[in-house]
Amino acid sequence: MQKISCVFSFVWFALMPYVSEASCDIPIECYQQALEALKQATLLVEAQQAENETIIKALQTENERIIEQNQGLTAESLKNLAQAHQLVKAQQAENKRLAQENKRFKTENRQLKKKLIEIKVVALKNKQELSEQQSAIDSLEQTMSSFK
Repeated sequence: MQKISCVFSFVWFALMPYVSEASCDIPIECYQQALEALKQATLLVEAQQAENETIIKALQTENERIIEQNQGLTAESLKNLAQAHQLVKAQQAENKRLAQENKRFKTENRQLKKKLIEIKVVALKNKQELSEQQSAIDSLEQTMSSFK
């Protein structure tokens, strides 16, 4: 509908100068001048339509190129997204493995600390016993030396 309005307006403005300046004595001259103006307007409309078709074809070609480019980019983006997803899953698996290993190390560390405390306690007891035994030996030696 808009195309018809544009064409009609274009023809009207193309004919107006000829009709308003028409100086014709008899109706046939006015008719011929108007017919000539109509032919010129028709030529202008046809030229405009040809130019419009050329522009439409160029725009369609450009649109198709852009669509193909976007489809390529979309495919590449999907590929990159899939790769990133795989990397995230691999990293999550590695993080889970490291968390389990860390937990195992913490448990081992607690057990080793308990053993170390037990060993220190035993060592302290042994030191006290050794000290007591040394005191007893020293006492016995003094007692033995007093018998000599």
